[in-house]
Amino acid sequence: LVRWALSVAVIGMSAVIGFLWYFQRSLIFPRPKKDQAMRIRHGSYIQVDVEKENRPAGVGKRLVGCYFAPRSEDHWTLVFWHGNADQIGNVGDILGQHLNQEHGYGFLAVEYPGYALCDGEPSEKSIIWSSDRMMQYIIHELRLNPDRVCVFGQSIGTAVAAQMAARGYAKKLIMLSPFTSIPAMCQALFPFVPNPAILICDPFNTLALAPHLNIPTLILHGNRDE
Repeated sequence: LVRWALSVAVIGMSAVIGFLWYFQRSLIFPRPKKDQAMRIRHGSYIQVDVEKENRPAGVGKRLVGCYFAPRSEDHWTLVFWHGNADQIGNVGDILGQHLNQEHGYGFLAVEYPGYALCDGEPSEKSIIWSSDRMMQYIIHELRLNPDRVCVFGQSIGTAVAAQMAARGYAKKLIMLSPFTSIPAMCQALFPFVPNPAILICDPFNTLALAPHLNIPTLILHGNRDE
């Protein structure tokens, strides 16, 4: 009976781990679909054509963002990556309008591949490539002053902002509700999963980047955050 119970437990746990592995991107990237997309009401809707560029799987033909120009060359521009289950037509458009009207800041909310207005499929590779390309766009096409760029991430967006900061695209970094890595989150939420680091396809390991972030950094986190 004990052997039978152990066998059932092992099979059950293996099934749960297999489910988590197979559906991990649905769990990591809960996203609004195209038919749930909110239009940009206040900012400028920008599109960057990357169809002819050598892009990784999951990146669509066009990258999209919501943009507010800075009031002057002396004003900072914040490049923003939202949290999960959100979209630039929501928090990006609203937050950008407030910061621009009230403080004169420039603001660019970058959309993730596969979210709402942006074609593609989300993964760490597709998101980081798209974000890097958008950083190049604001510097070379919008001609913003690179010494007045701050990268700003919320939740999963903090991992993207940190990577852009580590690549030298910003002079300041803001992280709202950050996490150390996806494997660490997995271990906290599913402690029965052995060594999640070898199972996770998109680790977003911000902790490993920390020693390379040598710019002023503001971290905001509620002590009752889920």
